Amino acid sequence: MGAQTKKRPTYFTLALIIVFFAGIVSLLMPVSVGVADEPAVPSGAYSAGDLAAKAVDFINKEYQGGELINGHTAYVLTLAGEDLAGEKWSGGPFWTAGTRTLKARIEKLGDLCGDERGLISFILGTQNDDGSFGPYGGAYGTKAALQALARIRPDVPAGSAVYDEVKNAIDSAVGFFRTAYQSGELGYEVNGFGFDYRCVEALVEAGEDLSTGDWVYNGKSLKAEVLASAAAAAADTSALDAVYLAKELTVLYAVYPHSDDIATLADAIIGGQNQDGGNFGQSVYDHVMVLTALGKTGNVSRIDQAKALEYLNEFKHEHVDCWGSSAGVAWGGYLPEESDLTAQVLTALSYFEGADDPDHTVFKDIEGGLTYLLDVQDNDTGAVPAQWDSTFSTAETLIALKALGKEYEDYAGNGSPWMKQTRSKTVAECLMAIAGWNDAGRVGKLSEILQQRHSADGFDNNIFSDLWAYLALGTAGRLDSLDVSGAKAYLLSRQQTVAGDAYGSWDKDWADFMATCQAVRSLSHLLSLPDFTGDGEIQTAIDTGIGYLGKWQQVDGSVYKDTPWPDDPLVDTAEFVITLYQQGMDPAELESSDGFSPVDYLLNSALNPDGSFGACRNVLDATEALHAYLLIEQAGSDTPDAGDSGGSSGDDSGGSGSSGNNCSVEIAVVGLDGELLFGPESVLIGSYGKWGLTPLGALHATGLTYQDVNGFVINIAGQTNSGMCGWMYQVNDTVPMVAAKDYGLQAGDRVLWWYSVDLNSPAPAWDDLLKRKVEPSSGGGNEAPSPTPVVPVDVQPAPIPGEGRFADVGAGSFAWAWDAVEALAAAGAIDGVDGVHFEPARAMTRAEFSSLLVRALGLDSGDNPANHFTDVGSGDWYTAAVIAAAEAGLFKGYADGSFRPNDAITREEATVVLARALNLAAPEGATDLRYKDSDKISLWARDSVAIAAARGIVTGFPDGTFRPRTLASRAECAVMVFRLTGAAQKD
Repeated sequence: MGAQTKKRPTYFTLALIIVFFAGIVSLLMPVSVGVADEPAVPSGAYSAGDLAAKAVDFINKEYQGGELINGHTAYVLTLAGEDLAGEKWSGGPFWTAGTRTLKARIEKLGDLCGDERGLISFILGTQNDDGSFGPYGGAYGTKAALQALARIRPDVPAGSAVYDEVKNAIDSAVGFFRTAYQSGELGYEVNGFGFDYRCVEALVEAGEDLSTGDWVYNGKSLKAEVLASAAAAAADTSALDAVYLAKELTVLYAVYPHSDDIATLADAIIGGQNQDGGNFGQSVYDHVMVLTALGKTGNVSRIDQAKALEYLNEFKHEHVDCWGSSAGVAWGGYLPEESDLTAQVLTALSYFEGADDPDHTVFKDIEGGLTYLLDVQDNDTGAVPAQWDSTFSTAETLIALKALGKEYEDYAGNGSPWMKQTRSKTVAECLMAIAGWNDAGRVGKLSEILQQRHSADGFDNNIFSDLWAYLALGTAGRLDSLDVSGAKAYLLSRQQTVAGDAYGSWDKDWADFMATCQAVRSLSHLLSLPDFTGDGEIQTAIDTGIGYLGKWQQVDGSVYKDTPWPDDPLVDTAEFVITLYQQGMDPAELESSDGFSPVDYLLNSALNPDGSFGACRNVLDATEALHAYLLIEQAGSDTPDAGDSGGSSGDDSGGSGSSGNNCSVEIAVVGLDGELLFGPESVLIGSYGKWGLTPLGALHATGLTYQDVNGFVINIAGQTNSGMCGWMYQVNDTVPMVAAKDYGLQAGDRVLWWYSVDLNSPAPAWDDLLKRKVEPSSGGGNEAPSPTPVVPVDVQPAPIPGEGRFADVGAGSFAWAWDAVEALAAAGAIDGVDGVHFEPARAMTRAEFSSLLVRALGLDSGDNPANHFTDVGSGDWYTAAVIAAAEAGLFKGYADGSFRPNDAITREEATVVLARALNLAAPEGATDLRYKDSDKISLWARDSVAIAAARGIVTGFPDGTFRPRTLASRAECAVMVFRLTGAAQKD
């Protein structure tokens, strides 16, 4: 149901429009860069390596949330050491959804690049090795593609390469169905999700005789199965709804168009039209399917077309293009605009009266739908995009065009508006990424595309696209495949060479900062070729280009063009840093009048509090920042000054976002009748769990019983999906456009699962759910202040009774933490959340950790303690503990004056605090920790980890890792504090 399913494969369209329009607006309008909306991240809080990791995390979250990731970003992620073929980068958006990885998506996009891209070539390009089509394969993904190719095959010029490709694709798809049918894997079910009525219809249109040969299984032919099913339906139509009858009608008409049962089925369908306002079925999808069935069988003239059209157009919406201009109409059920549904509507309308009359409403609707589909068609691949399966929506578009009487020249001929050419920039971006994966075959193909396009005017005679092509070929080591003299002439001809403010910049028509950076790097690639060794013209152009760039440095160290409209400071500064490093220059040495360099700016001012980067806070900014941080880290120019933790307070430097291993999220589950099945409360989810750091992983962590089919939830707590009703999910009040098993969560995210009975009804309000939740008796968390402080010597291993103090910690649950939890509880250091439960798996907050330490160590804040934290109120349950911990020097807070009591604490942050409690120097060899992931431990935490490890307070995991940025669970914290008290007693 909803976005967690494969049911409506059409959510990409709206996202594409929004993303593209936002991109256009950002290019046309000035960016406000003078005043930040939120306080800056503390200066010096992170190293370049830390920031690079945060940039990767941001890009991954955006990707899992539906953001398009292009080849350039994939290239930079690969430079960062990311395995784009791994689980972390599976799922996500675009025309290949499902379980395909980001690497596979870029590879597929590269395969689809070319000069003649259209509906047919896209469908052919998405056929799988087993003959199925699309990202999901199987019967569902293959039926529409096979049907579309079968219908256009007679139109394709015989003897052409396209004809052979279409024929071979059809044969392979038929073979896929035949093999599965003969093996018993695909059993026919007219109303099934797999081998259904439409699969059979597609096979018939492909020319298969279903009465003999390989279409006989267990002594019965597929045709006989179809006829028997249809006959049974015709014998008792009163027991079946219009949708089921329409499916029987469709397949019967395909297999045996002269059957008497056709009239019986059609009569039953038509007779039920007026029962629900003139529509058929329970949704617009049902309605369109029934109309198409009646149209195919010549029965649509017998219905009330006006009422059918009136209902259909309740789901019609005006479409605007990326410029905000009207561009046709689209139909949508779940979303306002769904490309596959729109194509299906056009097929149904092709049977209506007035479909061929330019003055008729139906004709105008058809033209509006075609205008919309053309507008959203992808210029790079020829696909008609949909969130879940663009092969399906592209096939539906081709079927609609055929139903409307369009000829081959209309949809695939030279000059057809449906034929596209992949942009040179897209080819270049794919080439950059794929070159980094050492895929010689694909590199050769993409390089050849660019080589054939190259001329005296570049590739597209557009400097902003052409520069990407030069950079990609240079990166791939294929620049010498071009006419390099022509490349030099073109690049030099586009530089401003007349003295003035724009002297040295690119392009001649518009002095652009980023283009100048890219042109300098492109010329550097040329300069490395034997033909141009020591070329004075090229070197002069490079030098004047860098001179132009340098004059834009601002007092904060950033370098960006701020007139006539401000650029994004981060993008320009990152491009400048990348360019200087390529030239062998150190950007850290280029200081402003106030003594700040571009490196200072990137380290201190680029990260936003929400984890994004730059003024636009998008993937482009994060990608540019990531590339620059990698070079800064490599150059070693980010070494922090000597002092406490190398920057801000050490325990605060790691942040509290999602780690690579686990995180704590809030979750609630609401049932069919609005009953609260779980929460709202926190659960700890881990990348090692069944579903990882995803909404499905959060559901798994609740302990509720549930059923899924390949990650698609069909039942929770005994409540099963039914028809259009079923389980949906949202994150932070938004329904993501990806499956629940593919959306990446971060610490603090709020997940809601609810049983939806109406697509138009809103989800339960989180605030209302909180009011219904039974609160813990302590009122402020499990570590409310204790009236009696505890001293370390009183914390001794307590005798463990037959049954533990807490129901969720004992011999059968978190046994490794049992003695520590019991001992601390016996000493009064912990109370649990309700006297019965400890919640050992939940991440511990900074406030809870402060309270636990203060109680266990018997700390006192003294008389009239000062509260220096802006976010710790006088009446908060943790106030006294936080102040006492701060007075003891265990916590120092953040540079902005906050303590962030509700943030979860990471393992390395907790370890820093514990080491401070011991007040010991780091042992010799502290920088040579023996954990497998020692390199992941932040510099400011290394000595503390060494101290704690040497005293046995932390020991790491069985696999030899320490997992420094994993959120520390309450059980782990209890064990570490218990060990701390023992270590303190020895001193």
